[in-house]
Amino acid sequence: MTRVDPAAQSAFSSSAADTYSLARPALLFGDDSAALSSTSALLDAASVRLADQTSIADAANRLDQQIAVGLVWLECGATIPSDGLLDRLARLAETGEAAVVACASPSLIDLLYARLDQGGPQILIDPDDNQRAAALAVALARADRSSR
Repeated sequence: MTRVDPAAQSAFSSSAADTYSLARPALLFGDDSAALSSTSALLDAASVRLADQTSIADAANRLDQQIAVGLVWLECGATIPSDGLLDRLARLAETGEAAVVACASPSLIDLLYARLDQGGPQILIDPDDNQRAAALAVALARADRSSR
Protein backbone atom coordinates (compact mmCIF):
# COMPACT_ATOMS: atom_id res chain seq x y z
CA MET A 1 0.00 0.00 0.00
CA THR A 2 1.34 3.41 -0.96
CA ARG A 3 1.28 6.13 1.65
CA VAL A 4 0.65 9.67 0.58
CA ASP A 5 2.78 12.28 2.25
CA PRO A 6 0.35 14.64 4.08
CA ALA A 7 2.42 17.66 3.03
CA ALA A 8 2.23 16.61 -0.61
CA GLN A 9 -1.51 16.00 -0.36
CA SER A 10 -1.97 19.39 1.29
CA ALA A 11 -0.01 21.05 -1.50
CA PHE A 12 -2.18 19.27 -4.07
CA SER A 13 -5.45 20.20 -2.38
CA SER A 14 -4.59 23.89 -2.53
CA SER A 15 -3.61 23.70 -6.18
CA ALA A 16 -5.34 25.37 -9.09
CA ALA A 17 -7.49 22.24 -9.47
CA ASP A 18 -9.47 23.29 -6.40
CA THR A 19 -9.94 26.85 -7.60
CA TYR A 20 -10.68 26.13 -11.26
CA SER A 21 -13.91 27.81 -12.22
CA LEU A 22 -16.53 25.82 -14.06
CA ALA A 23 -18.15 29.05 -15.24
CA ARG A 24 -17.92 29.80 -18.94
CA PRO A 25 -14.73 31.77 -19.58
CA ALA A 26 -14.19 35.25 -20.96
CA LEU A 27 -12.45 36.42 -24.10
CA LEU A 28 -10.77 39.82 -24.24
CA PHE A 29 -10.14 41.50 -27.60
CA GLY A 30 -8.36 44.75 -28.28
CA ASP A 31 -5.30 46.58 -29.50
CA ASP A 32 -4.77 49.23 -26.79
CA SER A 33 -2.30 47.72 -24.33
CA ALA A 34 -3.24 50.08 -21.47
CA ALA A 35 -6.97 49.34 -21.80
CA LEU A 36 -6.30 45.61 -22.12
CA SER A 37 -4.11 45.65 -19.03
CA SER A 38 -6.72 47.51 -17.02
CA THR A 39 -9.54 45.22 -18.15
CA SER A 40 -7.48 42.09 -17.62
CA ALA A 41 -6.70 43.20 -14.05
CA LEU A 42 -10.40 43.88 -13.48
CA LEU A 43 -11.38 40.41 -14.73
CA ASP A 44 -8.69 38.85 -12.55
CA ALA A 45 -9.86 40.77 -9.47
CA ALA A 46 -13.40 39.50 -10.10
CA SER A 47 -12.11 35.91 -10.47
CA VAL A 48 -13.28 35.74 -14.06
CA ARG A 49 -11.49 32.99 -15.96
CA LEU A 50 -9.87 34.62 -18.99
CA ALA A 51 -9.56 32.05 -21.78
CA ASP A 52 -7.58 34.34 -24.05
CA GLN A 53 -6.63 37.88 -24.93
CA THR A 54 -5.99 38.74 -28.56
CA SER A 55 -6.12 41.53 -31.12
CA ILE A 56 -9.31 42.74 -32.75
CA ALA A 57 -8.04 41.46 -36.10
CA ASP A 58 -7.79 37.92 -34.66
CA ALA A 59 -11.04 38.08 -32.67
CA ALA A 60 -13.30 36.26 -35.15
CA ASN A 61 -10.82 33.40 -35.52
CA ARG A 62 -10.48 33.14 -31.75
CA LEU A 63 -14.25 33.02 -31.34
CA ASP A 64 -14.34 30.15 -33.85
CA GLN A 65 -11.98 28.17 -31.61
CA GLN A 66 -13.94 28.73 -28.40
CA ILE A 67 -16.53 26.10 -27.54
CA ALA A 68 -18.28 28.10 -24.82
CA VAL A 69 -17.88 31.67 -23.66
CA GLY A 70 -19.71 33.60 -20.97
CA LEU A 71 -18.28 37.06 -21.60
CA VAL A 72 -16.74 38.78 -24.59
CA TRP A 73 -15.03 42.08 -23.83
CA LEU A 74 -14.02 44.29 -26.76
CA GLU A 75 -11.59 47.17 -26.15
CA CYS A 76 -11.73 49.05 -29.46
CA GLY A 77 -10.03 52.31 -28.58
CA ALA A 78 -9.97 53.92 -32.05
CA THR A 79 -9.65 50.58 -33.93
CA ILE A 80 -12.65 49.93 -36.14
CA PRO A 81 -13.81 46.32 -35.74
CA SER A 82 -15.17 44.50 -38.78
CA ASP A 83 -18.90 44.44 -39.42
CA GLY A 84 -18.75 40.65 -39.23
CA LEU A 85 -17.25 40.71 -35.74
CA LEU A 86 -19.79 43.26 -34.51
CA ASP A 87 -22.68 41.27 -35.99
CA ARG A 88 -21.38 38.13 -34.32
CA LEU A 89 -21.07 39.85 -30.94
CA ALA A 90 -24.61 41.20 -31.32
CA ARG A 91 -25.88 37.65 -31.96
CA LEU A 92 -24.01 36.27 -28.94
CA ALA A 93 -25.64 38.87 -26.73
CA GLU A 94 -29.07 38.60 -28.34
CA THR A 95 -29.23 34.83 -27.93
CA GLY A 96 -27.87 34.98 -24.39
CA GLU A 97 -24.86 32.85 -25.31
CA ALA A 98 -22.53 35.48 -23.86
CA ALA A 99 -22.58 38.86 -22.22
CA VAL A 100 -20.85 41.43 -24.41
CA VAL A 101 -19.11 44.65 -23.40
CA ALA A 102 -17.67 46.99 -26.04
CA CYS A 103 -15.48 49.95 -25.09
CA ALA A 104 -14.43 52.56 -27.64
CA SER A 105 -13.45 56.12 -28.33
CA PRO A 106 -16.15 58.69 -29.16
CA SER A 107 -15.37 58.37 -32.88
CA LEU A 108 -16.92 54.86 -32.88
CA ILE A 109 -20.13 55.62 -30.98
CA ASP A 110 -22.39 55.63 -34.05
CA LEU A 111 -20.91 52.44 -35.47
CA LEU A 112 -21.19 50.53 -32.18
CA TYR A 113 -24.75 51.64 -31.53
CA ALA A 114 -25.78 50.83 -35.09
CA ARG A 115 -24.32 47.30 -34.96
CA LEU A 116 -24.70 46.29 -31.32
CA ASP A 117 -27.65 48.10 -29.81
CA GLN A 118 -30.36 45.52 -30.58
CA GLY A 119 -28.99 42.53 -28.69
CA GLY A 120 -28.18 44.04 -25.33
CA PRO A 121 -24.39 44.44 -25.38
CA GLN A 122 -23.09 47.14 -23.11
CA ILE A 123 -21.39 49.99 -24.94
CA LEU A 124 -18.95 52.19 -23.03
CA ILE A 125 -17.39 55.31 -24.52
CA ASP A 126 -14.00 56.29 -23.07
CA PRO A 127 -14.80 54.46 -19.83
CA ASP A 128 -12.86 54.82 -16.61
CA ASP A 129 -12.12 51.93 -14.26
CA ASN A 130 -15.32 52.48 -12.26
CA GLN A 131 -17.47 52.31 -15.39
CA ARG A 132 -15.68 49.16 -16.48
CA ALA A 133 -16.28 47.61 -13.04
CA ALA A 134 -19.99 48.47 -13.20
CA ALA A 135 -20.24 46.99 -16.71
CA LEU A 136 -18.50 43.83 -15.51
CA ALA A 137 -21.00 43.45 -12.67
CA VAL A 138 -23.91 43.69 -15.12
CA ALA A 139 -22.19 41.33 -17.57
CA LEU A 140 -21.56 38.72 -14.88
CA ALA A 141 -25.19 38.93 -13.78
CA ARG A 142 -26.30 38.38 -17.38
CA ALA A 143 -23.86 35.51 -17.87
CA ASP A 144 -25.04 33.89 -14.64
CA ARG A 145 -28.69 34.26 -15.64
CA SER A 146 -28.08 32.77 -19.10
CA SER A 147 -26.24 29.74 -17.69
CA ARG A 148 -29.25 28.65 -15.64
